[in-house]
Amino acid sequence: MSDSLSPVSLPKEFIQFYNGIGDIQGKLTSLLPIQHKICSLPGKWSWKGENPVISDLKPSIDKSVARELFGQLLKLLVEFKPEWEEDAGVFENTGEEVFGELITCTIEGNTPGFNEIIKRLGANHEVAGFALFQTVKPFLTAFAKSVIPHIDLENWMQRFCPVCGSRAESAIVGSSEGKRYLRCRNCETEWLYKLLSCPWCNNDDHRSLAFLTIEETPGYELHVCERCRGYIKVVDEKKGGNRDLLNDEAATVYLDLVAQQQGYVTDVVNT
Repeated sequence: MSDSLSPVSLPKEFIQFYNGIGDIQGKLTSLLPIQHKICSLPGKWSWKGENPVISDLKPSIDKSVARELFGQLLKLLVEFKPEWEEDAGVFENTGEEVFGELITCTIEGNTPGFNEIIKRLGANHEVAGFALFQTVKPFLTAFAKSVIPHIDLENWMQRFCPVCGSRAESAIVGSSEGKRYLRCRNCETEWLYKLLSCPWCNNDDHRSLAFLTIEETPGYELHVCERCRGYIKVVDEKKGGNRDLLNDEAATVYLDLVAQQQGYVTDVVNT
């Protein structure tokens, strides 16, 4: 099923905010050769294809660069939402040990451990989650680039990333064979997945799956599931979509707003 929706307009400051995130990440992560330092593959290591790579190998993160990145992201958040200044100050003043624990929990997807630290600090969960996610993302992306040549992305076919174990919030439909590749929200790895199946709840009943297109942006659409109300953003190269736009959060955030206006969500629970 395919439906057409009207586009939405974004406030200028919203676009500036996401562009600011990209600028901060780009400037700081270019200061050192992250990809070469972040992961050293053991000589005899080989991926068995049963679990995400991160269950065997851990990325090595330069804590000084991560801390600087985290601090600048907090300042950007406060500029966008001044009411978060007090919470940002709590995280800015955390000790190195606590900061390291937060980074580790974020990378490993340890939600209970992460929540426990935030509760202990008595600070805003949303502030920490967003800033830490954006802090670790460049490191996880570099980690993925190091290991992707050694894993099979065509036969993984799982709903979670073969590198870091995170879920996808976007996908690409290729221009040649029309296959759909899920794209990890954390490390940007792309892997083959079924076209007619919900990557949130595994529903493959085509009667409850739909493609929602946006009138003014052909090639950029939403794949939604009526069973779990989950959605992913999709670039369809057959219709002229450019996959490079997925590297720019500001360029596709309008799709999130359209989906949420229709009652669809990401981070679907119990799936």
